[in-house]
Amino acid sequence: MESCGLQAQKFSHKLTHMDTLSDEMMIPRSFCSKYAHDLHEDMELKLRNGYVLPVKFDHSRGVFKGLLCFFKHFKLNGGELLVFEYFGRYNINVYILGSNLSEIKYPDFKFNMPESPPRLVTLGDGGWRFVWFNSGRQTTINEIQPPEAFLDRCEFSFREPMKYVISNGKKFGCSYCPSSRKFIGLDCVCEMLKNTGTKEIHMLLFKYDVDSVITISAFDKELCEIVYPGTPLSIVEAGGDHPSIGFQFEIHVEEIHMSPECYVVYISPLFKKLCSMWDTFQSIYVYSGNGSWKLDICRRDDYYRSTIEDGWQQLRDGLALEVGDICIFECPVDSLDRFNVRVVKKQ
Repeated sequence: MESCGLQAQKFSHKLTHMDTLSDEMMIPRSFCSKYAHDLHEDMELKLRNGYVLPVKFDHSRGVFKGLLCFFKHFKLNGGELLVFEYFGRYNINVYILGSNLSEIKYPDFKFNMPESPPRLVTLGDGGWRFVWFNSGRQTTINEIQPPEAFLDRCEFSFREPMKYVISNGKKFGCSYCPSSRKFIGLDCVCEMLKNTGTKEIHMLLFKYDVDSVITISAFDKELCEIVYPGTPLSIVEAGGDHPSIGFQFEIHVEEIHMSPECYVVYISPLFKKLCSMWDTFQSIYVYSGNGSWKLDICRRDDYYRSTIEDGWQQLRDGLALEVGDICIFECPVDSLDRFNVRVVKKQ
């Protein structure tokens, strides 16, 4: 289900009963103002169990049309939260969180859609999510107690040390207290938010992966994601830590890389040490300014030559690359999947 390319801000919609009786759904204005020009009239909503829903996007009104059958198929009655994740393609990933604030157990029936066979949804395939609403309008948060439904599904796999990762790729150490059943160490995330000018967090979305990494997304009052400034190598605050560069690799932009048919980009064997530490199929996240992209990497059998398999075109266009430019990708120590990218322009 995961896509590659540009990572847009996530947005959410909390369903009312009236919403589930309608065939339309409005999306946040702030999302439309930034990404509406990338959305096509014909889009697809994709869920983790293989369900695909064709919808129409009305640019003039900023609404999706054609959702009524989706509400009926999943028996949504109001109180659920939908999380939308767009990667700059024709489809948008959708996650359903129930009224208990934890991601639902997705049904495995086929919905009479032979082209989209049902898929078993597991914790190991894309993690699991829950949300926390800041009803008390707290400005400093250090501890969060996840919903019981989330803990019942995921707590058995918690392993120390754990890491938080936020929307600019920075990672922070955190922990889970079994006695209080709380995640601890969120104050560092709130500290980073001060640099965005955001006064209030209305919602936090937590995505837990079995590698003990917890991705945290903060949302404003429109339930649109708040983008943290900086990159994985940025300094948290004056006098704060100065992340050290762990590894790097380079792409020298050639004529072939500019082709509309260019999907695969080779990484030089000069960077074999880094490549050897990646999984056979590895996703990396790349950050520059306010932009972020996801790239899929394939490590070849000899471990000496890896390739970018997907996401290159969106990164290339987002950075306005030209033939002769050099892209330098740098990751912090102990963070081999989050990279800052800087471009050395052609002479």
